[in-house]
Amino acid sequence: MSEKRDTLWSLSYIRLLLVQVISAFSFYMIVTVLITYLTGASVGATTAMAGVISGLFSITSFVCRPFCGVITDRWNRMALLQGATLMMALGCFGYTFSGSLPLIIGARLLHGVGFAVNSTALVALATSFIPEKRLGEGIGYIGVANTIASAAAPGIGISIAHRFGEIGVFHLAGILAFAALLLLLPFSGTVPEKRWGNRKGQFFSQTRTGGTSPEKRQISGKLKTGDIFAVKVLGYCILGGLFSFTNGVISSYLLSYSRILGIANIGLYFTLNAAALFFVRPFAGKMMDRCGLKMIAYPGFLVTALSMFLLASANHWPFPAVAVIVTSGVIRAVGQGSVNPALQTECIRILGVERSGVATSSFYLGGDIGQGIGPMIAGLVIGLGETEAKYYSVMFVVCGILMTVAMLLFYIMEKRMKKNGEKTDEKQDLCIER
Repeated sequence: MSEKRDTLWSLSYIRLLLVQVISAFSFYMIVTVLITYLTGASVGATTAMAGVISGLFSITSFVCRPFCGVITDRWNRMALLQGATLMMALGCFGYTFSGSLPLIIGARLLHGVGFAVNSTALVALATSFIPEKRLGEGIGYIGVANTIASAAAPGIGISIAHRFGEIGVFHLAGILAFAALLLLLPFSGTVPEKRWGNRKGQFFSQTRTGGTSPEKRQISGKLKTGDIFAVKVLGYCILGGLFSFTNGVISSYLLSYSRILGIANIGLYFTLNAAALFFVRPFAGKMMDRCGLKMIAYPGFLVTALSMFLLASANHWPFPAVAVIVTSGVIRAVGQGSVNPALQTECIRILGVERSGVATSSFYLGGDIGQGIGPMIAGLVIGLGETEAKYYSVMFVVCGILMTVAMLLFYIMEKRMKKNGEKTDEKQDLCIER
């Protein structure tokens, strides 16, 4: 497998994108039908128990995430990705054991571990095939692949469940995961291993060949805190976590908010949000590579905050509330769709490709925390008056304020890094010249 180092669209990179799309389809199809399945007659779990089982996935992923980075950086990334994809497939099929709640719980845990390792190892492995100068663009397309699945898979899962039952959804999800595994099997013999030098652009590359152990890593030394979480990119992880905080609030409470406002077709919000993400992310990735993080981050934080303030005031405009809410969704996609992948790319650039595993897992850990905390805090605020729109509005305003705080935090971080000589404005100057 000999591939040019200066091209993004290599066969290996395209294959990994397909693996991402298929794996994400498998995951998102299940999300929409699991609770209904668990509380149905075939399983008979209580609503509370179903919620616990569903939440086990996130808990397992959160617990595993810190260790995913270190094993991805030290071990064979391809073997890890293959093993994790197999675990996801087995987990999907495990849900079909409706007569045994313990087996379903075991399947949920297995699925959670597989997902955590899969999402980390895939991004880390993809960096082996992405040229340094196009890293932002390459990471952006992986996000697009996930966006396609998140937009289409839930509806497909619901349609299949209506026609064939939830068991049919689990079977198809398992088959898709196995299909992703089959796409990974041809990867053997040669995988480019990149070593990037300093952050000004030095790049070294070599190709390792032989057997079925591509990109083999030797475990050396004791496990350190920095191997589990990269403190050096803590600030970027916090910023990513604030975006996820907002995501968690919207995904959990937008439906209830829209019902209070008398809106029936709020699904249009998520459809147009996903469509906007599809177009924004590749463009933002190219912009990141060409102009640097600052030129992406400041406008992104600003428009994301604006989208949340717009959402909070949806019923105070001389336009239909649904139009205001949908507009806020498109604006949020422009902001978050550009900044979030850029932050992840910057984490990888700071730590280097050799530590892209811990860079990815650290960034995802911030997202996991934000996604989990957001609905909890929002629930406390909204619980003060669940039937009143103003309590939802207050929470969306809080999200907008957090985005403003994130922009200020980013400004302070950039100033500090520039003062310490860790950053220059070379890319920004080059972008302005062009």
